[in-house]
Amino acid sequence: MVERKFYALISIFSLVVFVTIFLIHYYAYVGTGTIEGIKMELSVYRYLVEVQANDSCTFYLPVPSKDSRVMELNPTLMSAPENWSWSIVNIRYGKMLELNVTGGGTFEAHLYPDEPVNTKHPEYLLEPRYNLSTSRYTTNVYGNCSANVHVEIVGENHWYEYRKFYLWSKKAVRCECYKDWVDASIERAGWLEVEGRLETEKECHGECLMCVWCQ
Repeated sequence: MVERKFYALISIFSLVVFVTIFLIHYYAYVGTGTIEGIKMELSVYRYLVEVQANDSCTFYLPVPSKDSRVMELNPTLMSAPENWSWSIVNIRYGKMLELNVTGGGTFEAHLYPDEPVNTKHPEYLLEPRYNLSTSRYTTNVYGNCSANVHVEIVGENHWYEYRKFYLWSKKAVRCECYKDWVDASIERAGWLEVEGRLETEKECHGECLMCVWCQ
């Protein structure tokens, strides 16, 4: 009787050890092991403007451009409050987004490219930009009311890696993004010079679309 209990305990202990090792390999080693395959799932750009204001205002804001060509802003892939209007205008600083708003809200546009996003050397960056350094630059923002404005372009790749680690295989979600953004606090009508920031090759984790870091 004692011998049976002993073997039962050994069996339970062995099962616990096996499950523990399996879970460690399955979850903790998601970034290790042999990559057996990669499937690109999604590449996307997101252009986002967030406005905090109480009045009706007009803004001229940096817009994502590639080789002096503004990113396509497809109305079917955009969202904004119904009483807002926008257009791309060519003014003294170059092409910019003219945004007419009533109160606060968010303007958002997406672009789904045919090729993966280059997160190391991004193609679409906010323009105009000058006084460039590694990750900082200067740009211009106009507003004719008191407001806080956030402008950004984010590019993300979302893919699956099929990895094998010893006896186990796992399909791991992998994401990587870059983010180029500007924050402006407008106190009175007029042009401002503001600092922009660029961060590249940021790795994300989990089921990500515009991963937590890039939100």
